[in-house]
Amino acid sequence: MGEFARPSGITRAERLFGESDYMLHVVTRDLKAFQTLYDRRLLPLPSVLRLTSTLVMKSIFQDRPLPL
Repeated sequence: MGEFARPSGITRAERLFGESDYMLHVVTRDLKAFQTLYDRRLLPLPSVLRLTSTLVMKSIFQDRPLPL
């Protein structure tokens, strides 16, 4: 997981249950910057076998308090 800690733009990283998968939350200034991060920083990592991305179309709410 240490290799994910350095590339700028990654705001959050989570390890998922099941297969050895991670979910990265990434913020970039535009699509070109995202493509650069994807192609030049993430794909070359030795532990990365494949990448899948989903882009957010619109944020509905963020950081909603938990009902505790």
